[in-house]
Amino acid sequence: MINHFLFSCTFVAVMSAAEGKEIIREKRYLVYPKPASKVQFIVGTGIPIPLERHAVTMGWVVKAKYSLATNASEYTDSYVTFQKRSLQRQSASRYDFYRIFEAATERFTGSGKECMLRSICEASAIPLTASSLLAQILRIFLLPSSTDETPLLRSDMDYHNAERLGRARNADCKILYPSCSLALIDLLTVVK
Repeated sequence: MINHFLFSCTFVAVMSAAEGKEIIREKRYLVYPKPASKVQFIVGTGIPIPLERHAVTMGWVVKAKYSLATNASEYTDSYVTFQKRSLQRQSASRYDFYRIFEAATERFTGSGKECMLRSICEASAIPLTASSLLAQILRIFLLPSSTDETPLLRSDMDYHNAERLGRARNADCKILYPSCSLALIDLLTVVK
């Protein structure tokens, strides 16, 4: 049976080569053809804003796009290196989030660390006793003493010092951190 199949394949190959005709086939794709090579995930929300004469909706949209493979070489990229990871996963610390916030505000204000320290100072100076979810999240995020996390770097003690300065009487955080033009607490709260 196998011999018969091999003979048939050889016969077809010899006959097609003898005729001199070229077999034309369309280009084949490994997984997905070119037009359908992306997967998109879009989610959004809209909030109507009541106005007297106009209808306005304010909304947010998040879009994620993932390109799919169209060629086998995309699976075996020789430039990508894989390294072994540690089995113990290190979680991000409070101070890592502070540094991320500092890097983000550095673009807008030019003094990311000063703005983070001023925000911590002002948050500890103002009693956030409101029971709203935002107030509780701000309290947890902006007060380093709200967790028992130990500082890893010497510079992490600056956050604890800013909290202590804010709790001191008559502490003016704007004077203590003059290079920060706008603190996080100014964006989210109004102090009367």
